[in-house]
Amino acid sequence: MRADNREVILDAARRVVQNNGVTGLKFDAVARESGLTRPGVMYHFPRRELLVLATHRYLAGLFEERLRGELGMPFEESSADDRLLAYVRACAGVTSRAELLFMLDGALDPEASTVWSELNGRWVPPSAQLHDGPAGMLRFIIRIASDGLWLYEASTGEPLTESERREVAEALAGMLGSGSTTAGAAPAPDPAR
Repeated sequence: MRADNREVILDAARRVVQNNGVTGLKFDAVARESGLTRPGVMYHFPRRELLVLATHRYLAGLFEERLRGELGMPFEESSADDRLLAYVRACAGVTSRAELLFMLDGALDPEASTVWSELNGRWVPPSAQLHDGPAGMLRFIIRIASDGLWLYEASTGEPLTESERREVAEALAGMLGSGSTTAGAAPAPDPAR
């Protein structure tokens, strides 16, 4: 078996969950979707739990790639606000129902939950920031509004256009840049972004 079959399997697992939910993630379904045999899938993931956990890591890795692309600078040189802004803009990208289902499923599994909490710990303000005054509250609200942006499409089946997603993300980004906690109108999106 080729080593790159792992990624083929994990991408197939994502598509299976997209179409059938996490409970539909079975070796036979992944084998059919990937074009591999069941033994070929099991060679890489001998137990379903290993396949599920690896899929969590795979999806988190894909999202972190998107975050780093939006950051536009080395992570080590970024500020907390730079990372939050990257998160806001990454959440404006199309996110699949599979990612939502995996995140919900992962909340019940300590190992899977750790995958997502470690990613979030690197990129977004923790809920403890609620107690850091108005600026901390605003940052946390921007974070959960960003989560709501991709959750909206994944849960309602009402797709937004790319332009609509970007417009909402830039409104949130404008709130971060303004440092204002008032509920006024957000600045117009910057078309250069």
